[in-house]
Amino acid sequence: MQNKGKHIALIAGAAAVMVGFGATPAFAEGTFSSTISGARPGYDSSSWQDSHNDSKSTIVALSNCSLPKSGGLEFDIELKLYDEYGGLPDQSVGTKARSSCGSFNWGQMTRSDRYHWNLFALSGSTSRVHTLNAKAVTSY
Repeated sequence: MQNKGKHIALIAGAAAVMVGFGATPAFAEGTFSSTISGARPGYDSSSWQDSHNDSKSTIVALSNCSLPKSGGLEFDIELKLYDEYGGLPDQSVGTKARSSCGSFNWGQMTRSDRYHWNLFALSGSTSRVHTLNAKAVTSY
């Protein structure tokens, strides 16, 4: 009887793990998560590899953002995505802008390479007056 109880517990544990995996969002390969504090225009993110093995879009999601010197006012965020060409200069994939936090979507990349994003502007300015904090940053 004791082995039967262990067997049932093992099956229940495996089922719980499978349900947990099923609840995970379907991100593109090369996902990384972090936070940023005091980022000014010109800030570059870490790089990640997109091997072009899936059809997922390349997205940067910022949440729980604040712009300390804005006095609580609304602010715009502009991010620029770069394709890193190894020894050659990085190539811009484009700039995306939105009001405050959220997802910046560049669509599916057309080639396998390393990518990073740049904080291009805050509140329409590329000057380094403003700083951005984000408690959750996910790039995939």
